[in-house]
Amino acid sequence: MSTPNHRWIPGEGIDTDALARLRAHFRRPKEAMGEAWFTSEERRMFDELLPGVANLSITELRPPLEEIISGTSSFGPQPEWTQWYHYLLAELLPRGHESDYESLFEYLASGFFVTYPGQIAEPYPGYRDDVFATMGRYLMGAERWSESQRLAGEILLRPGAHQDGRWAWTLLSREFSAAAFFCAKYLLPEEIGPWMKSMLTIDSAHWNAQVMQWLYGAHGMLIGDVVSPVGWKSSSWPNVTWAWHHVLRGDYKTSYLERNKAGRPFLPAENRAAILRAVAETVTIERYFSWLDAMKNHAELQDELLGIPSGFAEVYRIGTPD
Repeated sequence: MSTPNHRWIPGEGIDTDALARLRAHFRRPKEAMGEAWFTSEERRMFDELLPGVANLSITELRPPLEEIISGTSSFGPQPEWTQWYHYLLAELLPRGHESDYESLFEYLASGFFVTYPGQIAEPYPGYRDDVFATMGRYLMGAERWSESQRLAGEILLRPGAHQDGRWAWTLLSREFSAAAFFCAKYLLPEEIGPWMKSMLTIDSAHWNAQVMQWLYGAHGMLIGDVVSPVGWKSSSWPNVTWAWHHVLRGDYKTSYLERNKAGRPFLPAENRAAILRAVAETVTIERYFSWLDAMKNHAELQDELLGIPSGFAEVYRIGTPD
């Protein structure tokens, strides 16, 4: 197995060998998984998963994924949900882009967050590396990039353009946010710096616009004002949410009714500090203005980003001496 590469490099998406290992270790369970509603007279079982998921649509796949997320976050892990989640993760990652407003990747990310509220346990040796080589590199797929540039209308946006032609660049891609928080949560502190530098040095105006939005919207969590995604307010702006973020916490030892009580932070303190340090070291005033200059060539960014660039610069004190 090659040395793990946790950097974001356009064109280096899901590693097929790592995906094959995931699929080899996580075979389809022989018994159906059930819903998270244990008190009903007849518990719903997802028998439609038993023949395999290749021909199931996102509409058919969403309910079992929702049950895994809601059930695990409310009642704790159950073997059937954990087994089925691992199988679905390995099978569905290449289909992560499929969406009917919320993408499969968002559901897979939230499923991972509830399955591994702390660091990643290893069901088999090398599992962590395989997860980062697949899920961790999801956004970097070659089909989404052309000479390090964003493909118009692809991946960085919620599905579909507005009817008036705007691409709504004030809306952060849900997939971007889920993928970024995945790395921010599970990378080791010493791995954060190289990953962040790789994110911050990709040469693409549209990508940099999304990076600024994510860092601006995530700032409250990075400085410790927000403990977990469940604490984000619906009015927060920029919005950095994704499917089922509203149940995600740093641990599930307290009940869902106590979800707003302080608990283990969603992001480790060392990782939060490493992200802030990487931004301070990499986003110099020169880089910040080069981003703005590049965005001037794209009317949609000029017209729609509004106060995001200035807000980002203010909270991260870009160009301000320590």
